[in-house]
Amino acid sequence: MDQTLQQYSSTPEFEKLDKPKFLEALQSAVAYIHSLDLAHNDINPHNIMVKDGMPVLTDFGSCQPVGQRLQSLGTEGWYEELFFTSEKKHDTYSLNKLREWIYNPE
Repeated sequence: MDQTLQQYSSTPEFEKLDKPKFLEALQSAVAYIHSLDLAHNDINPHNIMVKDGMPVLTDFGSCQPVGQRLQSLGTEGWYEELFFTSEKKHDTYSLNKLREWIYNPE
């Protein structure tokens, strides 16, 4: 587990990645975080490691209880609008953007 998803996307192995399974596992991880009434607030390819073809969500520096004021913003380009409180909808937006990105990484 030494590559972020961003790095992994430029390797030959990326084409073999079971993307639906990968995204389903990531969604499951985020659902668990949300079940704890937390939001990650910074989901992007730099904060996801790849281990044996599966995602490992990292960088919980912006993870806060829902409704709490954030100390820092997420990664530019991976949030819909500027936000200052922790909300599950930020993760939902980032996951949807990641779904698009994983099939056409830029």
